[in-house]
Amino acid sequence: MGDRVKINTSKVNQRNNGGQQTFHVPKQRACQQKERAAQKLKKNPQRIPPSQTQATRLTVESSARLSIQAYTETIASFRIIVCTKEDLASCPAFEGLDESLLKRLEMQCADLEFGDREVVVNKGSDSSVFVLLQGSVKASKSVDGFEHDIAVINSGRLFGTTGASLCIPSPLTYTSQGGCRVARIDVPTFYSLAEAAPQLLGKLHEEANALIEATQNHVRWVAMPRAVVLGYKNFPECDRIRNFLSRNQLRHDFVDALLEADNSLAWIGDYPSEDQLPAIQFVDGHVLCRPTLRELADHLQLCTQPASNSYDCVVVGAGPSGLAAGVYAASEGLKTLVIEREAPGGQAQTSSRIENYLGFPHGLSGDDLAHRGLEQVRRLGAELVVARSVEQINSHDLTMQLDGGTVVKTKSIILAIGGTWRKLKADNVEEFVGRGITYGANHLHASLSYNQHVHLVGAGNSAGEAALDFATYARQVTLLVRGSSLVGKMSAYLRDRLATATNINILYHREVTAVHGSAGLESLTLRNSEDGSSEDVSTNGLYLFLGEVNDATWLPADLCVDDHGFILTGNDIPEDRLPAREWKPADKETSIPGIYCCGDIRSGSLKRVASAVGEGSTRVNCCDLSAEAHSRDGASLSR
Repeated sequence: MGDRVKINTSKVNQRNNGGQQTFHVPKQRACQQKERAAQKLKKNPQRIPPSQTQATRLTVESSARLSIQAYTETIASFRIIVCTKEDLASCPAFEGLDESLLKRLEMQCADLEFGDREVVVNKGSDSSVFVLLQGSVKASKSVDGFEHDIAVINSGRLFGTTGASLCIPSPLTYTSQGGCRVARIDVPTFYSLAEAAPQLLGKLHEEANALIEATQNHVRWVAMPRAVVLGYKNFPECDRIRNFLSRNQLRHDFVDALLEADNSLAWIGDYPSEDQLPAIQFVDGHVLCRPTLRELADHLQLCTQPASNSYDCVVVGAGPSGLAAGVYAASEGLKTLVIEREAPGGQAQTSSRIENYLGFPHGLSGDDLAHRGLEQVRRLGAELVVARSVEQINSHDLTMQLDGGTVVKTKSIILAIGGTWRKLKADNVEEFVGRGITYGANHLHASLSYNQHVHLVGAGNSAGEAALDFATYARQVTLLVRGSSLVGKMSAYLRDRLATATNINILYHREVTAVHGSAGLESLTLRNSEDGSSEDVSTNGLYLFLGEVNDATWLPADLCVDDHGFILTGNDIPEDRLPAREWKPADKETSIPGIYCCGDIRSGSLKRVASAVGEGSTRVNCCDLSAEAHSRDGASLSR
């Protein structure tokens, strides 16, 4: 039964009021009382009028002070506020509805209240039909990482209709404007009622179509490219800027400065001089020439500056592990800052399709995962800054110095920066990085390979996912594998899909020993490790997925790492590297008290998205303890 109990969550409050005593329901008993009230209401359906806004009260006719036992016995007899048939009849959608149907609906809808700017329905949540009884709500949609207002819905109207009419998760977010009261009707209940009153479906579709049209008219403009990048296709700086825009979910066009025909398509006005490229022209006409990522982020109004100089928890890195840590830290009430040097998502964002992540039976892209994580981090209150990097960490007082001189103090640090791609050891490689050779790849690179022959090096899941993505654009994709098999290195579902792709060729026992070209990469020298022979093959691009290494040069010197630069944690830290014999690090805690590590940067990690998310989530409990210890001691972390 859909009832709404308005409960004062403060401690039990008793006062004399003209011989009457008033009790407010304590928080810890709320669930039990709600269930009792529902049972009582079935026998005695008396209700407090819906217009009453004070907390539900227990009124006992007695001048004597009630004992706890009397209080407990009286709980079940209080009256509660619920949505009535009169409330529902005030909605135009239910005008003329038979009283018996209104009564039936009254008993099956939930009565909910929301404060100002409180989210009523999140995008992607299960669909329901909502009746706005009082107040107003705003419908909005996130496009390119920014929330855009679609419409304001006033009292008496239905909302949530778009998802309900198609039986899909809600495509819009609805937020209370100044406070509102709504009745929520489950989709099966609404459709069951519509069997007896077919006009309800017409009302549902009418409201849904109005919102769909408003969304289409709005998104048509905001979804257009917000910038045009002018540069050269194989220019490293141009590639860096385009990657930054794409990974921050900002649509843009690209104009190759060598192709004059492109000038009339996107770029407005004359080209900047060659020494000013790459250049970016925004929709407002403003042009940035050779900008840094920080300048670009500032112009796009992305957050680049921490709002405070003191936090409970700072997360370094916004890949899956860092985003998970930010989500859980913020949800536990910690004042949380997440610092990302480029864009949220990490290396996982380059994946075109992650098929084995629990909860997504049809898979999801790395972009989608990053977008969902970023939205969740912001919704729960964590602060995220991009285009900033940590230059130094003081292990004594846990202060951090960012590029640009910004200093942040914290009580706990979570290192979730991930690793960097291992470098290819071959002749002339560095000369062609950004001019045909790329470490890693994302969907942007794949979309530029139309009708080309590209080569990929690697045997892990990242290489397999990229090969499948490139195969949808390129004429031919050749995957170069150093070993004799992909078994044990790449997931079976990826191996099966590679085997069925007609334009993907896998060459085993192959190593790239040299690269060649003039203005850009043109050919590769491949060595066959089985027979020692070599051959030169032409190529339009080489994409490298060689595993990860870690650059630990910026980390504190007393932070213990393994031979490959990955951070040791917990029981893996040698006892002689601990700051004190009596101190034992927690699981995933580093050799510096208060600094934790999760994700790919941690020695022994599984290098999988799901495990990275799990590690990021579980670090928060430890950080919570660290924050409490700091608050208690006022100086350094103690255990």
